[in-house]
Amino acid sequence: MPRLLLVVLCLMPTLALAATTATTATTGAATAPVHDASADPGLEVMFDTGAALPLGDLGAGLPHTPTGLGAESGYRLGGRVRYLARGGFFLSPSFTYTEFGDHDGFDDRSGKTDGFGQKFKVRAASIRYGVDLGYLSPGTPRSWRMLAAVGVAAVQQRYHEELVADETVYEASLYDLEWLASVGVRHGALELALEYHGSRFRTVRFLYTGTPADYDWAYAALRLSYALPR
Repeated sequence: MPRLLLVVLCLMPTLALAATTATTATTGAATAPVHDASADPGLEVMFDTGAALPLGDLGAGLPHTPTGLGAESGYRLGGRVRYLARGGFFLSPSFTYTEFGDHDGFDDRSGKTDGFGQKFKVRAASIRYGVDLGYLSPGTPRSWRMLAAVGVAAVQQRYHEELVADETVYEASLYDLEWLASVGVRHGALELALEYHGSRFRTVRFLYTGTPADYDWAYAALRLSYALPR
């Protein structure tokens, strides 16, 4: 994905909030109480951006551990539809794409004698189709509201390895179940949450191990969401 497009997508919630604030200021709506529609039961659509920090085998060093990926921090994009019931409880189907930073290294098995070997890149990504159950505290448009949620998802774990000089690419993926726990705050149409994602699976497809290996692809994420007006 082009970096300029990624930056624009990540800035969309902030730009939308700024536009909404400017419109409210010009109409002089501050003189009358404003109803907080986000606290009403019903459906709302939200767009997500954020950052992801690899943990477990995702963040473990690739040269020093049998299942480590050496991944760096990455980004996430997605969306969700939330049904808010009376009492503040909600159910939220969601879709999220998370990509972690590349690990760059040199393959000593290439047969070269210069001490460096052939340059390679390893990248991990996850595509998540989830359902979250949570609670959002009541409040006014100007108040900070607390939220908490747990969730489960079908997730496609994706592995990509590239030998740069040979232009050789190896890709593999598998489906697994992932669980989620999150806490956060909401102010108006913006929502900020800290999430923990956990996924454990066993496969022979990654890292050319030759035998099945156990993987712990856990990561922490900082999610920023913008809710469309309803």
